[in-house]
Amino acid sequence: QYFNTFEGSFISLFILFTSANNPDVMLPAYRDKRAFVIFFSVFIVVSIFFISNLILANVFDAYRQVISIQARDFQRNRLRAFRSAFKLLLRHREHEEEEEEEKKE
Repeated sequence: QYFNTFEGSFISLFILFTSANNPDVMLPAYRDKRAFVIFFSVFIVVSIFFISNLILANVFDAYRQVISIQARDFQRNRLRAFRSAFKLLLRHREHEEEEEEEKKE
């Protein structure tokens, strides 16, 4: 039922990998041959402990790269905003000084 075709086998092993329907996938094959318990045990250990960690590591690495880019852009925009603010303050101060000089004259 679960392992009749290649596509069905792949889907069944993926379901076993996610451990969503764990015993239902194994039991039909286990009833036919008890030795299949070795295959399923090895598959579960390898998939849960190794493949899951590889997938998680790739997702984390991609996340870290995106966060790094966002942090760099944030710092760059912040620095640009500070420079613009100080330039405006400097212009405002120079303008006030010019007005004071004109009033004195």
